[in-house]
Amino acid sequence: MVERAEETEPVVDEDLTELLALIKEREEGVEEVPEILPMFPDIQRTLVKDLDQLIESFVKQGEENIKKLKEAREKFKEAGLIKKLEYKGSLGIIAGVDGANTRPKFLMGAYISAIAAIFYPASKLIQPKGAGKTLIIPPIEPRAADRYTQEYRMFHELTVALEGLKQGKIEILFIDGSLTPIYWYRYVKYAAIETEQLKPSFTDLYVTSFKGSESLHFKLLDQNNVIVVGIPKRSISKTLIKTHLTGLGLSPLWLTDRQVCSLLLKVGEYTEPLPYKQMVTHPEWLSPIIKEGKKDKDSPSMWSEKTLVTYFKPSPIAPAVRVEFLKKNKKMLPKILYAIQKDFNVYRATLNVIHMADSFSRGIWATPDYIWEILRTETTKRARAKKKSDLLDFMEYGFQEVE
Repeated sequence: MVERAEETEPVVDEDLTELLALIKEREEGVEEVPEILPMFPDIQRTLVKDLDQLIESFVKQGEENIKKLKEAREKFKEAGLIKKLEYKGSLGIIAGVDGANTRPKFLMGAYISAIAAIFYPASKLIQPKGAGKTLIIPPIEPRAADRYTQEYRMFHELTVALEGLKQGKIEILFIDGSLTPIYWYRYVKYAAIETEQLKPSFTDLYVTSFKGSESLHFKLLDQNNVIVVGIPKRSISKTLIKTHLTGLGLSPLWLTDRQVCSLLLKVGEYTEPLPYKQMVTHPEWLSPIIKEGKKDKDSPSMWSEKTLVTYFKPSPIAPAVRVEFLKKNKKMLPKILYAIQKDFNVYRATLNVIHMADSFSRGIWATPDYIWEILRTETTKRARAKKKSDLLDFMEYGFQEVE
């Protein structure tokens, strides 16, 4: 069974590199080749035709949008949205935090999943920190098992970030994701069936990680002198498009603010910072829960009121980056953007410190298979069944990927 969150104290591994290297070594060179099945000619022709039409539509819409971008940039300028980075001060030491988790695998009536989180500094003067855990989750909805795994990863990312900052000397900490944990707030609020299956562990973990002034998230953002900055990988906001570019007749093409800013902004330019609440697709998710006339001071609504958002173009060959920072650090924005530009990895479209944290974290990908092999081998060794082959068949049947 899953342990309750308040009973779980994550252990930060001081010597994380050796274990992760061994696990990563195990998975390297192992490549699954998908099975290619023959297809009926008529079905194949239909699929190719559909793909051709999709490509043609995509190219046409893209060309139409590009023609209108010059006018779009002028509209951004008129609105005072485009700013130019100017910074000549020192940078100091920066660090990044990221984590990884494996997809839950079903084994004998339970799920096995592995998580890891890494604090990676851009200096040898500061030690990297790592934490990880193997989860055994009861038989529940596959989606709920996956969400729980992800939430536990976030819990460890916050833990390892706080542990890394205890060393001091860090001036800016970049985290892979948003400063406002809407995702978990929305999940707890709306996914009643799935969260009910995970009570009390899932709810306890959410409270420990995100809710209120005693949460790890609050301690990270509020109770230290480090500038904490969120760099989300994905951004679906359309606020700038809807507010300033509605008259241009841009074709949909799944356009987002980040896509538009990637094309409109020149190197070293950024957009005027706007409140987080204006830069989300569903602001209703930020509303606090109200019970018996009392507002629940939930951390998502709390931090959405304290967070600003800007889009920054760090390189001519890279997309714009969505940057989230606290209002109290607004005067430090030039320093934040300068740090992003100096540490940006154009091939990964993120900061080097986040990329390195992510790379080390992904060393756990082979862990569920490794654990499965140990369980399979040791179980059959200790089994008293006369026909161990029957036991093996039973175990194999009970082990599968979660779709």
